[in-house]
Amino acid sequence: MPTTTVGIFFVFFFKRLPFLHGNAVNIGMKHIIMYIAASLFFAMVTAPLCAADAHPPMLKRLVLTSGGTVRITPDNAEKTTYALNYATAELFLRGLEAKCAWQTDTTAFVENGSPSSPTVHEPAWSAVLRADDFFTLPCALFAGNIKAGGSAAKLRSPAISTGTNALGVIAKNASQLTILKPGASGYKTPLGTALSANLRIANGKFRLYAATFMNEDEETLFGMQADLPAVKAGRLSFSYTAGSTIFEGKSASWFSPYVLFPEERYVFQSAQAAFASKRFCAKYTANAMQSVQQKDCWNLCLSAEHMLTQGAVRLVLSGFYSNCPQTFTASGSHLKTNASLRINPQYAFFTPNGAAKITAGALLFIEEKNVSGGKTALRAKTALSSEARTQKSLTTLNFAITGIEAEPWDFYSATYAGTLKYQRQKKAAPGTSIAVAHAPKTEKTTYKVAAHMKLPCQNAVQARTTCTAVQTEKDLKSVDAELKVQWRKKQKRLSVSTAFCIKYAVYSRE
Repeated sequence: MPTTTVGIFFVFFFKRLPFLHGNAVNIGMKHIIMYIAASLFFAMVTAPLCAADAHPPMLKRLVLTSGGTVRITPDNAEKTTYALNYATAELFLRGLEAKCAWQTDTTAFVENGSPSSPTVHEPAWSAVLRADDFFTLPCALFAGNIKAGGSAAKLRSPAISTGTNALGVIAKNASQLTILKPGASGYKTPLGTALSANLRIANGKFRLYAATFMNEDEETLFGMQADLPAVKAGRLSFSYTAGSTIFEGKSASWFSPYVLFPEERYVFQSAQAAFASKRFCAKYTANAMQSVQQKDCWNLCLSAEHMLTQGAVRLVLSGFYSNCPQTFTASGSHLKTNASLRINPQYAFFTPNGAAKITAGALLFIEEKNVSGGKTALRAKTALSSEARTQKSLTTLNFAITGIEAEPWDFYSATYAGTLKYQRQKKAAPGTSIAVAHAPKTEKTTYKVAAHMKLPCQNAVQARTTCTAVQTEKDLKSVDAELKVQWRKKQKRLSVSTAFCIKYAVYSRE
């Protein structure tokens, strides 16, 4: 009976919404989101009662987390600061999830000789109603300071990217439009609402996923993904994402080579196809960005990623191409990369006695970028990485050269960086890392040495201490000691954790 009552309420509620009766001109996106949020709030209050008419709501889990930092600078009281980095509360009921998160700015204890007060930001929140716990509908309704991720990231940043680690892999599936709950800094995220459905057929062999998203900044998105088995123990996946947003072209200089354009709505689309098996993985992406010069034209951004594994050898090959240097992405920013190429061979083997697995790789990444003045430049970076893993330790070594400029290849303008890390896997888990970076063009060399160790504590308490020193070629910049203590208590329906970090500036030079 209560289920029927809720159904009648929703029909009555939505029939009274003015944007469903021809008055949508006077109703903005923010009003629509608030209508949906109000409906979701009502559903969160009543749905547990409707799920089982005679049974109370079922508490699945309550998760509470917090973390703060205090930095002590003895020789400068106004640089002794504190901050609440994050505080979150997440409640999981039967089919219902609610999350609240907030933080404070880093604040000095004393400013201008008097005590100061922190800036506490308004909480970020989200609520999720999962219908599959109540009915046979695999759907979820979201509201709050939520963000769109996954395939939406390709609309905002279509170019392939790589770090300075030569042991990376590629994603094996076509990415889907995911909905992300807010973190402590989620107060910066506009309010939004989303709906997703995840359908599995034939005992999970076939999967179909779809989602929609919109927020008060008038960003709208729709995405769907299909995942199905293929021949020879592989899987195929496809996804399509489309959306629109409003932005305008702004320029900080009268002589900017980029065309100014007024505030308008622009449409973006992304299609992905991926195949994954034990020996071969491939992922192809095609993005169509509506042109800001001619709205009836589209700018194309194409990328292809491949990973071949044969025994101990792995080869990663990726490429990207954009057909227009005036492409603007869904983030409203100008696409800087016109084309790029990644070549990344890797090799893994065991030592003769089988005690250690060693993996080594080399990376070459070349890209053509748009630079100031409407010109393009060819830049590259390269890296060599190795990793030795045993049952008791992990050792990594990485050397990278970034910012190499062409015409011709100019290694003098690059930055050279090397990192060595060693980590024990058991007991106190001591570890150390050494990093050196040198830029010949600026004649600057930075050394960074860190050591850390877990302190013996109770099972619910973990403590870790770290000492870090940073030195340039001429001066010792800083020496910091850090102690981080984390307490965690996990029960069947309750999980509580808090982390407190104290940083002490042994030596600090401006």
